[in-house]
Amino acid sequence: GVGPFEPIITQFSLHRMDADYGDEGDDSSSSRDRPIGRNDSSVGSHSLPPPTAPPPPPPPPPPHQDYLQHFEYLSDGSIGSLRELCIRLLLHLEENPSSSIIVYSSSEATQMAKLSERYPDMAPRLLAARDRLFDLERTIRSCVAHPEFRGRTSLKLVLPALVPQYAGHYESLAISDGAEAVMAFERMLDPSTGAKERQFLRDALLEYCSMDTMGLVELHRSLHGMLVNGKRDLP
Repeated sequence: GVGPFEPIITQFSLHRMDADYGDEGDDSSSSRDRPIGRNDSSVGSHSLPPPTAPPPPPPPPPPHQDYLQHFEYLSDGSIGSLRELCIRLLLHLEENPSSSIIVYSSSEATQMAKLSERYPDMAPRLLAARDRLFDLERTIRSCVAHPEFRGRTSLKLVLPALVPQYAGHYESLAISDGAEAVMAFERMLDPSTGAKERQFLRDALLEYCSMDTMGLVELHRSLHGMLVNGKRDLP
């Protein structure tokens, strides 16, 4: 069962990079997967724009897109969908078990531990994946300062500061934060919601989650560039 106020994972987005920076185009066996994943849990609520709202502009095209793969899952609310989410997530994460999984916050580690308790048969695999997590927010908090952070390390502040092409993009999405995502998911599952609006909400949820993980790809790329080039100046 589920306890009161217990977060339930409803979707995941994962971008995987199949080459090291500077090695794009190298098909040798030295290329390594770099899964960059995030799962969203249910918290809070806000209203969404009506389904007739114009679609948001597409996110900035990532460089070397040929070497990125995107995997995603969104629950349909049916019984067993959480288990299906775990199976699909592990399937992608285990393609290269020696790679790091970049996340932004400790939420993913917490949720993986809880999932391992819920599904003992998958516990070893979930805990092995948890051990591969690398929390990029801890690096930002300890090593990077920028006036546009305003003393915080929220991805929505850090990303546009270090990757300027993302400035204002969250605000242009139909869903711009986790609270709105909760309300959108509830409306998507409501039997009274029409097919057109349900599809609109589904697309918006997938786009919002994908924006987070694609942002992590670009944030990681930006930080890597600073290290390689010895750059200390702000973007």
